[in-house]
Amino acid sequence: MRLADHNSDLYTDPEDIISLIDERTSVVTLSHVEYSSGQRYDLSRFAKAAHSVGALLVVDATQSLGMVPIEAAKTGADAIVSSGYKWLRGTYGAAVGYISPSVRPHLYPGLLGFRSHDDIWDLQADRLTLPDDASRFEYTTIHFGAVLGLAAAVDEIYEIGPEKVWAHDIGLADKVIEGANRLGLSIVSPMSEDERSAIVSLRMPEGVSSENIARRLQDEHSILVTSRAGLLRVSPHIDNSEEEVEMLFDALEILLP
Repeated sequence: MRLADHNSDLYTDPEDIISLIDERTSVVTLSHVEYSSGQRYDLSRFAKAAHSVGALLVVDATQSLGMVPIEAAKTGADAIVSSGYKWLRGTYGAAVGYISPSVRPHLYPGLLGFRSHDDIWDLQADRLTLPDDASRFEYTTIHFGAVLGLAAAVDEIYEIGPEKVWAHDIGLADKVIEGANRLGLSIVSPMSEDERSAIVSLRMPEGVSSENIARRLQDEHSILVTSRAGLLRVSPHIDNSEEEVEMLFDALEILLP
């Protein structure tokens, strides 16, 4: 296994990842959006690099799906997976996955159960015919409550429109950047249009703990942000407003020295 490194701002040059891909590579895997910095990768670029040596591209979209519009087939990725409880706004116990039709017939499930059969009511144990679609990987009973909740959340995103959600989230991220600049806080997240996301990570002043600030924001101001990798991570989404972003920086102005 080979890993690409990042710099002091948690930025990984995409070319550093691509340079590790060669004829020995079987699978290239990466997070579409990095959880700590919000850096977003061009999936089609990595798909071309992986496929050029016969490798597969497997993507973790947990930190992007529900925020960034993704047309799975157009990315060129062979598999995309995402938990349901992040930007999709579902709950624990449900996730989504995509497996490209080009590789699906060649993949055999690592676990088998009664739902692995193309007819789940055919209970004879001496045969197993896998479905042609991705349901061949759904080997047992699912968490129906979590799935229903996730389905409702996904429906809501599509009722609004994925592109509108993306525009809203990036607009709020712009407000976060404005607030950070007003307070003189360093922004670690990429700013370029082709690499940014709605995750904006801020470096606290020297000697100030991001973990302590995140806790005080929640306890004293009812504002929920997170501390990740020593940074204050702000991740506005469709449930948030510009007024709430302003509340965050008003609170930070009080808490920071």
